Amino acid sequence: MSVEFPEFSGDGRPHDTLVAFVRETQKFLAEVVESNRDHNDRPLFHEQLRPSMRAAWKEVQPLFPEVERSIHLLTDDQLRDHGLVGAQLRFKLAVIRVYHDCRRL
Repeated sequence: MSVEFPEFSGDGRPHDTLVAFVRETQKFLAEVVESNRDHNDRPLFHEQLRPSMRAAWKEVQPLFPEVERSIHLLTDDQLRDHGLVGAQLRFKLAVIRVYHDCRRL
C-alpha cells in the first residue's frame, strides 16, 4: 500500500486537502497495524502490544468517515484558528511528507 500525503498550494479552501490527509493517515495507520514493520523490515511494536493495537485500530477505524464529514463543516475561521490554512497548513503537510519520505529511504 502506497501512502502519498497531500500538498497544499496555500491558496483557497483547504477542506479537500485535509480530507485527503485524513485518508492517507488512515492508510498509513492500517499499514502499520497490518505489517508492524518499518522501512528496514524491523518490528515497530513489541509482539505483546499487537493484540491491543489491533483492538484499538478496530475501534478507531470506523471513525474516519465522520472525521471527513466534520472537516467539510468547519468554517474558514475555525480552520484559521487552528493553523489549517495558508502557509501554516502548507508547512505542516510538507513536514509530514518529508518525514514520511525519509523513512522510506
